[in-house]
Amino acid sequence: DRSAYVDTATFFVRMVTQNAPIFFFILMGLSMTLLHASRLKRGYSEKQITGYFLRRALLLIFWQFTVINLGWRLGEGGISWRDITLASFFDIHPVSRYFGVLFALGSSMALISILLRVNTKTLGGLALIIIIAPMVYLAPLDYPQITTQLPSWIGPLAIPGKWPGLFVLYSVFPWVGLSMIGVLLARLLLADPKKFEKLLLWVGLLAVGTFITITSIKW
Repeated sequence: DRSAYVDTATFFVRMVTQNAPIFFFILMGLSMTLLHASRLKRGYSEKQITGYFLRRALLLIFWQFTVINLGWRLGEGGISWRDITLASFFDIHPVSRYFGVLFALGSSMALISILLRVNTKTLGGLALIIIIAPMVYLAPLDYPQITTQLPSWIGPLAIPGKWPGLFVLYSVFPWVGLSMIGVLLARLLLADPKKFEKLLLWVGLLAVGTFITITSIKW
């Protein structure tokens, strides 16, 4: 809604950047698949490639709960940069229990590292279910009451929002589904580059048209 922003420039910046995470997840799945194929050709084993991805997944999650979440404490936790010590990076402060995009990217990378071995049809079906399912199960939930009725670990897994002691902005589901779409796109690119380019052209035109339509309604 345009009225929620201080000026038109701020509205348009937010309008563009709010879609960025979608491409983070898709491109991660795509790049993981291309790297997986490249390293197999160079003689790496599946175990070595999976280990490589898992280490980087853990690094992303670690970065979320140390450096990134410390930044949230500087902004909302009432501390100054002068108060920062080495221990501050590992302080389990309520504001530090923020599950953001790096948490979801890291978790998705860990899952994709295993799902790369799944055949294309099965992976496509799983991606569709994972992306659509939250639209079905989130609608009837009584929020925020549901956050006191279920274990808090459900939040980071599948139900974003404010939980007791947690703030979940990016849950693993449905975001991992977008990374799976990236895997499917990469497989198409490897199998038929011309078909891949043609598909992206039409998907891009459809996305731009949808974006303009929705933005016009919000404006």
